[in-house]
Amino acid sequence: MKAVSPVVSAALLGGLVLAVCLSSTSAQDPARQLGPYHGAVLRWKEDITLAAPVERQVAALHVEEGDPVTPGDVLMELDRAEAELAVAERRAAVARAEAEVALQEALLDESRAQLDAARYLRTKNAISEEEYRQAEVRVQVQEQRVLAAKRDLEQAKVALQQAELLLARHTIKSPIRGIVMRLFYRQGAYIDRSGQNGLRVCRLVRTDVIRAVVHVPLADSVRISRGAPVLFRLDMPQLRGTELASRTFRGRVTFLAEIDPVDGTRELWADIDNPDGVLQENMLGTLMVHPGTRPPTTARRSGSLRR
Repeated sequence: MKAVSPVVSAALLGGLVLAVCLSSTSAQDPARQLGPYHGAVLRWKEDITLAAPVERQVAALHVEEGDPVTPGDVLMELDRAEAELAVAERRAAVARAEAEVALQEALLDESRAQLDAARYLRTKNAISEEEYRQAEVRVQVQEQRVLAAKRDLEQAKVALQQAELLLARHTIKSPIRGIVMRLFYRQGAYIDRSGQNGLRVCRLVRTDVIRAVVHVPLADSVRISRGAPVLFRLDMPQLRGTELASRTFRGRVTFLAEIDPVDGTRELWADIDNPDGVLQENMLGTLMVHPGTRPPTTARRSGSLRR
């Protein structure tokens, strides 16, 4: 039998070591996984109900239930006539206030010129001390009038900004990426705060990420840190045998609640990636958690300092 060369022997030995390492790692992976935790319930991570700023008629509706939306998309427009009139009135008030400031500043310049003249005449004894003091008082009074006019101008500008902001809010836009779940008013309807729906106009939910909620044992929870990776699979009789039931969704732990005094468990929240929107609220499944590495606790650091 031919002798095996040293190079071949080294290659075989290296391959054997790599195989043993991989086998060892694969055997340890399941031990590092916590779960499965059954009964995980899916909840919308963001569920937003938008409201109209005032009672108005819906002038235009740009979406329907089920439509996808992105941040900034216009959902509906309210009748703007009254709001536009308010903006026009506030702009006119600002213009009047600016004119008043200009007038009072011109009068202040005039009173200061009169004071300069009175000061010169006083050095020549052409006017009395009382007349000179009166000129000083007129300047002081006019300075206060200028300050009052400027305050009125600032208040008028604030009122204009508020009116412009309210006008902008007559165009209702989506703040999130998601879908339209419900419209509370249709085009042409009048939004009435005393009605069944009040000022509510639209309900949106975020669909690209959904929250899984499940209770985990206390002993497991102490090994789980925020941001730990999770795997989620649907577990519903209605979906068994379907492609959806065989899919695995990835996510991360976002929250662990306080200990439940009744059963000693802790509620865990995990954000599950849902890019195609197939996962829906109230679906049920199982959750596996990779605990990861927890940072040293404050108590341990404090103890080491004391020592």
